[in-house]
Amino acid sequence: MWFKSVVLCGVSVISSVANANWAGRFEVLAESDNRYFENGYGIEEQLELSYRNADAELQGDLALSVSRWQYERKEVLEIFYFSKSFNGGGRVITAGRFPRIDALGVYYLDGLQFRQNVEDSKLTIYGGIRGRNEGVNSVDGEMLYGADWIFPTLKLKNFEQTGEMSWQYLKQKLTQVDDDSKRQGSQNRVSFNWRGEVRNDSWRLSSVNFFSSGNYAVNEKLWESMHVSAYQDVQFGTVGNVGHMGKLDERVARVRFDYEILNLTEEILTFKQQFFNNYSRGTQSHLIIGIQLDPLARFTWSLSGREVTREWGINGFGAVASLQFNGVRGWRWISQFDRVQISDEHTTSIYAEVEKALSSMMRFRFSGVASKQEDSLTGQSHLYGVDFKLEKRVRFERLPTAVRLSGEGSYLKLNRLGNEYRIALRMIYRFDGRRGEMF
Repeated sequence: MWFKSVVLCGVSVISSVANANWAGRFEVLAESDNRYFENGYGIEEQLELSYRNADAELQGDLALSVSRWQYERKEVLEIFYFSKSFNGGGRVITAGRFPRIDALGVYYLDGLQFRQNVEDSKLTIYGGIRGRNEGVNSVDGEMLYGADWIFPTLKLKNFEQTGEMSWQYLKQKLTQVDDDSKRQGSQNRVSFNWRGEVRNDSWRLSSVNFFSSGNYAVNEKLWESMHVSAYQDVQFGTVGNVGHMGKLDERVARVRFDYEILNLTEEILTFKQQFFNNYSRGTQSHLIIGIQLDPLARFTWSLSGREVTREWGINGFGAVASLQFNGVRGWRWISQFDRVQISDEHTTSIYAEVEKALSSMMRFRFSGVASKQEDSLTGQSHLYGVDFKLEKRVRFERLPTAVRLSGEGSYLKLNRLGNEYRIALRMIYRFDGRRGEMF
């Protein structure tokens, strides 16, 4: 009942104003999926409304969803907040249910947020009751307090850096310790993002670019994730064709170094990621050194080697080779080969993806993968999969903007665990009253 009331209230508000400050999105998804339930099917409707008033320095967002999955019905208020700006956006106060993306994952917060901007520095303080949306990566918890600080850019003669530091305190739910006692856990987390650039005067060598990020659990004294990366471009010639700016296209090689720590306890992987890098539950680290070349116009290929270390001390090595072609008339083709050996476990995967713009209103994408795994305990296993999406924009006479229609699906053939499939139809309509595009 409350859900219908909120929807009717939102529609009446849109109709009562001049529509000049409103924009939004309406989506309907119907799908059949056996990954979580046997031959499950359902339909989901989503409504998003966005209000912007530049004169009053006020904005607000509302997101609702209704899902019917066989015999289950859910009504969810995903987002509902207003933000008030002061001093031309230098100070912003947000109240309600607003989304956040940080080291804890993707979630929403029922509470307050304060942001202060000073030149290129930004301080954000927030607190409230934390909630988690289904189908996204996030850490469970209740009350959450935190602060983010984006510090000013430091510029010297041949060096430039910028970064962000964050602190969070998460009060978690009751956890069972033994048969007679319980305790309420809490966590302090510190996370950071940093970018740097070291410039040089050589025409053949580009600047050296650095990037690092990490998330450290203070109570557990554990790096939950960390990524350190550095790369440099080396120019090694030109090709004869003239680029879009009237100059000869430059041929560039990019040398890259990466080190990362991953904790995949609750990781939700994409279709492509499921078959690469030998993903395994738990913590593991990767040391990657690679090179990327553009030897010919429209072609890019890369080669990298990787050392893998799992949390129980098992080391392994792997290699990845990939080729990408950006063709004329909207063609794009990607292929990748991956080989990993960890102790007596061997995994080989091949992935290919083709994308084509069939017209200005239609696009098609198809992906395929084959993977083979061998180990001393379970012997040999194979996995095959396909994934596709066909998207088309359709214009109707009475609607000012096009309706986006798509069909998508995936199928995995698992020789031991059974087969998985998903097929879906999706409709999306976007409207913008600020440009006179509503209903």
